[in-house]
Amino acid sequence: MKRFAVKVRLWLVLPALAILLAALAGCTVARMEVPQTLMDNSDELAVTGRQGFTWGKDLTFGDYKLTRIKRGWTTTTSWGIMFWSKSKATRKFQFDMKSPYRDGWTEVLAVTNARTQEFDFAGRDWEATLAFATEYLTVADFHMDDELWTVVLASNPDTGNIMEGVITNGKRQIKIEATRKLQGAAYDIADEVGYYFAENNEYIGAVENINAGAVFMQRTIDSKTRDLLAAGSGVVFIYTDILD
Repeated sequence: MKRFAVKVRLWLVLPALAILLAALAGCTVARMEVPQTLMDNSDELAVTGRQGFTWGKDLTFGDYKLTRIKRGWTTTTSWGIMFWSKSKATRKFQFDMKSPYRDGWTEVLAVTNARTQEFDFAGRDWEATLAFATEYLTVADFHMDDELWTVVLASNPDTGNIMEGVITNGKRQIKIEATRKLQGAAYDIADEVGYYFAENNEYIGAVENINAGAVFMQRTIDSKTRDLLAAGSGVVFIYTDILD
C-alpha cells in the first residue's frame, strides 16, 4: 500500500499573558496580528460562546455552529478514528459542526496531548510524520464528502515549543502556523495568540484564540475550504479552552 508522508511543523496555546497585556494597556483589547494581505481580502466571523467555556455549551462563528461539545467520545461511529489504545476520557473530546454549505452535521473526534506511540493512523494510505522530534500530539478526525480528514497539532521544541500543524487528507495540506504577535506590538510575546491557515504559500485564514476569539476566512476560497478551516478552528478553540 502506497504511503504518503506528510511533513508538518507544529504548536500550543496559552493566552493568559496576552490578556494581561491588554489589561495593562488600558481599555485597548488585544488582537492577534493578521497579515495585511489576508485582512484586506477576508471576512471576520465573530465568535460567541467562548466566554466562560463549559462542556455542552454551543459555540458559533458566522453561520457556523459547533454543538454537542463533549469531553470523551459518546459516538458509536465505526469509521475508524485513529486507533488510540490507551484512551482516557479526560484526553478526548468531540463536537458536531453545522455548516451553511452542506446538509447534516460533521462529527469531529479528537485526542489531546497523547503520546505519539499511542497512535496507529489506520484506515488511510498515508502517514503523518513530523519534521522534529515530539512526544505528544493532538489529533482530530472527521469525514467530509466521503473523505477522511485529519487535524494534527504538536509542539516544536526546536522553536521554543511553538505549535504547528496541518489539516490533511493525505493529498491536500493546509498548514497551521501559530503566532505570538499582537496587533501593533513591536515584539512577539511569550504565548500564542492565534493560528494562521496557509495553502500553497498563501494565507487563506486565521483563528484568534484570545478574548472572545475570531475567525478570518479569505473571501475567494470555496465552500469546502471554508468548512475545513471551520473544523480546524473548532479544534483550536476547544483545545485551547481545555488548557486555559
